[in-house]
Amino acid sequence: MRFVLFIIFLLWGWAEMSTFIHVSKKFGTFLTVIGVFVTALIGIYLIRIQGFAALIQIQKDFLEGQTNVNSAARNISPLIGGLLMVLPGYITDIIGLVMFLPAVGTIFSWFLINKMNKKTYFFSFINANQKEAQRSQNNNGSNDDIIEGEFKEHPQPRQRISKKDTN
Repeated sequence: MRFVLFIIFLLWGWAEMSTFIHVSKKFGTFLTVIGVFVTALIGIYLIRIQGFAALIQIQKDFLEGQTNVNSAARNISPLIGGLLMVLPGYITDIIGLVMFLPAVGTIFSWFLINKMNKKTYFFSFINANQKEAQRSQNNNGSNDDIIEGEFKEHPQPRQRISKKDTN
């Protein structure tokens, strides 16, 4: 597996360098380098605007007790797109821009959820809302979580601090 990843990494670098050389021959080296910096700045801006808004929305959902994995996966797509735009290279910039399309976000979230469903440690997290919905349907509105008991409070005696004579 490591060998395959190494080959993919080499091919990716080769493709990026070939694209960079081709664009450099077409538009000149200076404009090519400026283009790389401009797309990195655009990526940073998009991460700042859409990526952090997505992270805030995901955090808000988690704090409210909602485990909406579809929303989380769909909101991660623009963040990954912005990160790809920050990386130098025109192929990563194109893929990063494509990640901002809503249809791609939906496909990416579907792929991510299917991948997470295969992992046992994500299974309970993903299906938490489904189990809660089934539990509420099975109860038919009854609340079986009530535990009756008695409560008795025993106040603790107050300890007083005595004044010492400082004379």
